[in-house]
Amino acid sequence: GRIESATEGPGQAGELEINAARVSIMGEGEWFDLKDVNGKPSGGELVRSGLVTSTVADGDAGTIHLTAPDLDLDAGLIESASTGIGEAGNINLNITGKMVLQNDGQVSVRAIQADGGDITINTSGHVLVENSELSASAMQDGGSVRLYGDGNFFFRDGRITAEAGQDGGNIFVEAPETLVLNRARLSANAIY
Repeated sequence: GRIESATEGPGQAGELEINAARVSIMGEGEWFDLKDVNGKPSGGELVRSGLVTSTVADGDAGTIHLTAPDLDLDAGLIESASTGIGEAGNINLNITGKMVLQNDGQVSVRAIQADGGDITINTSGHVLVENSELSASAMQDGGSVRLYGDGNFFFRDGRITAEAGQDGGNIFVEAPETLVLNRARLSANAIY
């Protein structure tokens, strides 16, 4: 399943605010048109399950706020995207326990033409990123990834990427008890 907020005009997409005892996002589901009030499936097109805000026009994509003791992202997606001139939103994850991203799980902010948001993760538990990615990219400003925490951070075939056309494109990893990179990559780039 998917929780999504989108705009196709000058108005801003709504924010997603999730407060839960546990968040588990897994796999794919059949896509449906958000404008179809009957919610009829698309006839077979599969999309990742997740939390998504987006814009294809002038309006900005909404910010995603998620607060939970645990987050399990197994082939799922948490994303704010802009393919228009509106800005992509930020993603703020506050996880008090463990955070697991696996099987191509993605936390992503991307803006093809505009300013992009940042990804900020605060956690006091352990973090495992296995064959998954935290990525932020922006044609203009933004596109940084911030990972703050007290526990152990393990990246196995995992990636953190940050790109910006102007200001941004930074990666901050602060205060982990242990940081392990096993066939992992941290990559920060200026794309123009």
